[in-house]
Amino acid sequence: MSMTVYYINHYASPPSVGRGERPLHIAKAFARHGHRCIILGASRHHLQFPEATPQEETIIREADREFFLLPTAAYSGNSIGRLWNMVSFGRQIRGLKRLIDGGKLSRPDLLIASSPHPFAYDGAAGLAKTLGCPVIFEERDLWPLSLIEIAGVHPWHPVVWWMRRIVRHACKHAAGVVSLLPNAHEALMELGLPRERFHWIPNGIDVEAWDGDDLPLPEEHRSALDEARRENKLVAVYAGAHGPANELNTLVDIPAADSDSAPYRIMLIGDGPSKPALIERVKAMKCTHLRFLSPLPKAALRGLLRQSDVGYIGLKDCPLFRFGVSPNKVFDYMIAGLPVVWAIRAGNSPIDEAQAGIAVPPGDPVSVDKALRELSRMTPSEREAMGAHACEYVKQHHAWSVLGDRYVALCEKLV
Repeated sequence: MSMTVYYINHYASPPSVGRGERPLHIAKAFARHGHRCIILGASRHHLQFPEATPQEETIIREADREFFLLPTAAYSGNSIGRLWNMVSFGRQIRGLKRLIDGGKLSRPDLLIASSPHPFAYDGAAGLAKTLGCPVIFEERDLWPLSLIEIAGVHPWHPVVWWMRRIVRHACKHAAGVVSLLPNAHEALMELGLPRERFHWIPNGIDVEAWDGDDLPLPEEHRSALDEARRENKLVAVYAGAHGPANELNTLVDIPAADSDSAPYRIMLIGDGPSKPALIERVKAMKCTHLRFLSPLPKAALRGLLRQSDVGYIGLKDCPLFRFGVSPNKVFDYMIAGLPVVWAIRAGNSPIDEAQAGIAVPPGDPVSVDKALRELSRMTPSEREAMGAHACEYVKQHHAWSVLGDRYVALCEKLV
C-alpha cells in the first residue's frame, strides 16, 4: 500500500538554494518503493546559498523531489532571532492541519521529525496527535547534551531544560527513534527510550554518482598534484570545512613542517573560518608539506581523490563522541578507494571496522606524521588493498540505496 510521508527538517532545502543530501536520498528511497515523500523545511536559515524568501507556504519541485517551505524570519548569528526561527518553524508544523484540510498539502500517513534541533519534533508530535498518525524522531545531534558538553551551557539553563523535555517526550512516545550515531541509545535510554525502538541509520554516500564523469580540475589543483608527483611524494588529501572543530592545526604542527624531509604532501581543499589563520601560520612557519586549495564541486573532487593516495580526517577530542560520529567526508575517501588516517576518538571507527587505514589520537601531530610515513613506505598495491577494503565497506554499509531501503522498511512496519 502506498503511503505519504512528511520528512521534516528545518534546514532541508532544494539543491538550488541550499544543501542537505540526507533528505534527498531518503525521499528518493520512498519514491523507489512507490511512496510519496514531501520534504518540509524553512524558507530562511543560515545554511542556504542565496536566500529563498517566500512570504507564504511554498511548494517547490526540484531534483525530482517535492519540497514544502514554511516562511520563517531571517536572523544573524547565534542570536535570539535564530532561536525564534527554530521555535516558529516547529509551531508552523503543529498548525499544518489547516493546510491539509484546505487541500494545499496531502494528508500524511507518517511523520519523520529530523533534529538539527528538537523543536521540529515538538510541532510534529502535536500534528501527529491531531491527525492520528505515527511520528519518528530522527536524532541527528544529541540534544541537549550537545549544548552542555560542547557549548558549555549549564545543565539547568532554560533552553537545556526545554530541549530535554522535548527529547524525553520523543523517547517515551515516538513510534521509533532513528539516530545517525551507533551508540546514541545509551544516552536516549536514560530519557526513557525502550531499546527496541532505537534504530541506527547513519549518513551515507550516493555510490551511483561516482560512476558519473568527473569535471576537469582547475589549474591550481592540477599544479599541486603534478608538483607532488614530480617530487615522488605521497599525496594526502583533506577535503572539507576549515573550522575549529576540524583540528587542522594538527597538520600545521607536524614535526617535519619546517623542511622538505616529509615523504608526503597534504592538500587541504575547502573553506571555513579558520582558513585565513591557518594560512598565516603556514607562512610564518615556512611549512612545505601543506598546500591550501580552493573548494571543488563534487564532480571535480571525485577526480582529485582518485588521483590521490590517502585521505585525512580529524576532529577535536570531545567526550560527546563516545556515542559515535558519522562524518560525510570520510565516505568520499572510502568510495574513492583511499586508505584513511582517522584522527578521531569516538565510539565507532569505520576505518578500523573496514581495516582501511590508520587510526591515531586526535590533536597529535607526531602520530599523524608517523601514520603518513608508514603509508608512504607501503607499496602502491598495499595501499590499494586498504583502499579496496574501504570501498567495499562503504558500499555495503553506507550506500544510500542500502540505508534508504532500511528507512523505508522501518516506516512500512510502523504504518
